[in-house]
Amino acid sequence: MKLMEISLRDVAFVVAMAVGALCPAKGLAAEPPSASTASFMSVQAASFPLDEVSVEAVATSDEMHDLSAELASDPTVSTLQKEWPVFLRELNSRLKETAKLVRPSPSLDTLRHLERSLVRMTKTLDGWNRQLTRRAQQLDKKLNHLDQLGQSWSLTLASAQSQDTPPSVLQNIQTSIFSVRDARAAVEARRVVIIGLQNQMAEADRRVDAALDVVEQARSQLLARLLNRDSPSLWNAPAEERSGPGWVAEARSSLETQLRGLAAYAQREQGRFLLHALWVLLLLVALHRMRPGVEALGAAEPDLVTSTRIFASPTSMALVLSILTAHWIYPQSPRLWWAVLGAIALIPATRMLRRIINPDLFPFLNALVILYLADQLRLVAAALPLLSRSLLAAELFGGMIFLLYQSRHPRVRRAGFWMLLGIFSLAFVANLLGYVSLALLLGDAVLGSAYAAVLLYALVRIVEVLVMAALHCRPLTLLSAVRKNQLLIWQRASRVLRWAAWALWALGTLERLALRAPAIEWAGKILATPLSVGSISITLGNLLAFGLTVWAAFLFSRFVRFLLEEDVYPRFHLATGLPYAISTMLHYLILLAGFLTAAAALGLDMTKFTILAGAFGVGLGFGMQTIVNNFISGVILLFERPIKVGDEIQVDDAEGEVETIGIRATTIRTASGSRVIVPNGILLSNRVTNWTGSARERTIELQVAVGYSANPGEVIALLEREASAHPMISKNPPPQALLAKFGSGALTFELHAWTDHPDKRAKIRSELTVSINAALAKAKIPVQ
Repeated sequence: MKLMEISLRDVAFVVAMAVGALCPAKGLAAEPPSASTASFMSVQAASFPLDEVSVEAVATSDEMHDLSAELASDPTVSTLQKEWPVFLRELNSRLKETAKLVRPSPSLDTLRHLERSLVRMTKTLDGWNRQLTRRAQQLDKKLNHLDQLGQSWSLTLASAQSQDTPPSVLQNIQTSIFSVRDARAAVEARRVVIIGLQNQMAEADRRVDAALDVVEQARSQLLARLLNRDSPSLWNAPAEERSGPGWVAEARSSLETQLRGLAAYAQREQGRFLLHALWVLLLLVALHRMRPGVEALGAAEPDLVTSTRIFASPTSMALVLSILTAHWIYPQSPRLWWAVLGAIALIPATRMLRRIINPDLFPFLNALVILYLADQLRLVAAALPLLSRSLLAAELFGGMIFLLYQSRHPRVRRAGFWMLLGIFSLAFVANLLGYVSLALLLGDAVLGSAYAAVLLYALVRIVEVLVMAALHCRPLTLLSAVRKNQLLIWQRASRVLRWAAWALWALGTLERLALRAPAIEWAGKILATPLSVGSISITLGNLLAFGLTVWAAFLFSRFVRFLLEEDVYPRFHLATGLPYAISTMLHYLILLAGFLTAAAALGLDMTKFTILAGAFGVGLGFGMQTIVNNFISGVILLFERPIKVGDEIQVDDAEGEVETIGIRATTIRTASGSRVIVPNGILLSNRVTNWTGSARERTIELQVAVGYSANPGEVIALLEREASAHPMISKNPPPQALLAKFGSGALTFELHAWTDHPDKRAKIRSELTVSINAALAKAKIPVQ
């Protein structure tokens, strides 16, 4: 029987747990609970009823089976156990490479790359450690549960042994106890594995932190010794660096270290290479589909002809764009991989740029390509001081020769050109004499800025085409504001893109020169400088915030009014003048909100500002009554709208069309083309004739005198017929001719006609007079 196969040790374990649970007050010696079971031991376990043992035994067996399956397929631990050796090999290669790179005089770019790489590794370790911590906490809960379950089965066994219990029941109880014990041992073993991994990761994290400290110290030392000679002159380099066998061995060791790091990274991040390939394929398909539309866009928009040429090679463009976005695909890839990607991008990038730049600039582009290729070689050889310095000297010398050769062209004789030549010369001499840190800083800054300028130029061209393409596609084409102002919007967007590119280039150049942080700090101190006027103290930053806020309020107001006038008002049948009133009031409200926000940004106490505004209002009431009266009158005109923009009005001797209703006065455009400025208060206090107050139609009156020999009925019919034939005369009400009076030798007729073109009344009157005169002459009716 299986029951008889139980060892004495197992029986002793079960009896000890049962006695300890039943007799806790008898002073029996017991091992103190572990930390993982302390929270459970505070809860008193209970035995299972004997009549439910079989059911509970089946439930326990199923639970232990599920737990065993979960441990066998634990994704967190199994994945990390598989990835950890590969990550550790990569980390060892990175740390070894870092130690080699910081020994000589590293460049700021190299230190930045090392710092970013190590920080990303720290983030990876932190993420894995959080996963392991969560898994360890889950296992602790499972251990607590297993301890409680084992204690319950021990109590049940003690209860069963004190009674006359069938052997099958005892066997189920003991089988459950042993399965719980085995499961607990498996969980504890997995927990030990997790603790081991956490200890290894903690050690790796400590090593990475130490490497980051070394990089930071190297950065501080580099900035501190910029003007100090930190290496021997190039011709007096140490013998071990110049000797063939030693140099070759060092080069082989450096390359092998980088290759091992790249191999470990590729093994650990295989999915990222597949993602990059899919990204290239997606870009290639999208660009091929865009190409016909972009070519048509270039043919329709002359301003885009040059920019659209960059889309003529979708394959090159897809490769370059994918490599430009590779920082998100390969967040912590080795330096060697970036050198490989840079070399891959060189040919397609050159093909793209040659399509969009002036042919006169081709020599500069070719020179940048050669310098960039040398830069990639120097990036790989950064751990070899002599080779790296030699490559830098060759780059600087080649750049100097090229610039001197190009100086014979009149178009490059500018101050910036000679400054660039001076920087190249200074960096070259500094490198030769042993001021390596200064040479690296100047050389990398100039070359990196040139590469960034070319890259930003191409990106701006690409985005300009994409913006114009978006303006020709849905859903933007559904907006009337976009359809009517595509070129204007594109020009404004291009201006913003170019300013943004300049700003990015300037910030990047300052960063390469290690001046961005000091410049930002210096600007912050200047903006924080207090300016005191009496009891009022403000800063330059407050003044700048005030000006920018007010400027932004004006821009936002213009944008809102533009959008309303182009897209909102035409969709609704609004009364004449109402859109202008709404836009004007919104303009005032936005400016008021912007001014209050700007005042708060200026640092003014809004409570004091309210009191000051009240006092100022009282002063306005007494000293500026006319201005306040005109302002309030303008608001009333906008709301009540007795006159509207576009109305034909007459004020005293001024008659014309209302052009604007401003904050102080209203502008009337007369028939002669002059503008009459009428204060708003006069329009409310004086008598104003609004010829188009209820309708846009204006009457045209014309008097005609003919001889007594004419038939009055024929003349009336002729006048009405000629007036009705004019296209600008309204048909409802129809023109009407009347016999006005008998004169001395003449019959006088009056023609009354209506037109909804009041601004063309003089022209219509002239055309009617000419046509009526011709009709009377044709009918042989004498005109008196």
